[in-house]
Amino acid sequence: MAIDTELMEHTIAVDQSITPGVKTLDIVLVDEFGNKHNTSVDVEVQRVKSQTMQTLTGMKHEFTLC
Repeated sequence: MAIDTELMEHTIAVDQSITPGVKTLDIVLVDEFGNKHNTSVDVEVQRVKSQTMQTLTGMKHEFTLC
């Protein structure tokens, strides 16, 4: 997945079985030379009610990486 390095945030969806709350994600970035850079980020899962999401995929939770 590409991340806009100027904006420095990304919205992703999680499965409906994931409970709301703060989660820690392990991140591995691979640079242009193939070197891996490891870090982690805390994200907050929040409930989002969306007619489109309900119609297409069932209820999902979304969160934003900031």
